[in-house]
Amino acid sequence: MLTMKTETILSLFALGVSITTLIVTYIQNRRSRISQIQTAKLEELLECIYELSKFYKTFKQLESEVERVKTGGYDRQEYFKTYYHEFLQKRMDKIDRLLSRIEVLYKAYTDKYTRNEVEKYFKMMECFYMYVLNTGDLYKTKYYPNGFPTYEEFNTIITSIERDILMDINKYK
Repeated sequence: MLTMKTETILSLFALGVSITTLIVTYIQNRRSRISQIQTAKLEELLECIYELSKFYKTFKQLESEVERVKTGGYDRQEYFKTYYHEFLQKRMDKIDRLLSRIEVLYKAYTDKYTRNEVEKYFKMMECFYMYVLNTGDLYKTKYYPNGFPTYEEFNTIITSIERDILMDINKYK
């Protein structure tokens, strides 16, 4: 038979093992939840980038119209009547929401390298949006004096960001 002292020691040992198991389980579950959240946010960031990138073709088309307005080859009022009301006004809320969401997600959920790449993309798209919205923007002159990236350059930027975000996602799996 076990003595009372031995029974107490065994009970305390069993209690210690149970508490240790609870702590280890809690830590593993917490890490798992953090990984799931991080993965979901990075996926959302990539989705927002894809959505916003759909507007690049339209921005590129409007770029030439803005240049015509700036050089006096096209009436500013006509531009706003034709393009602003036709395209921008209908999509402004979505573009603003996507820009805001991308900014929050890249600042909160990306590592340093990916953050820099997405920030460049974000600033380019924000600058392009402001350029076609306001028929000219100082940032375009400062950062893109030779014009915004071509479609091929833009696709390269998107592919690079996609690769970086997918690598970040794989780190959390």
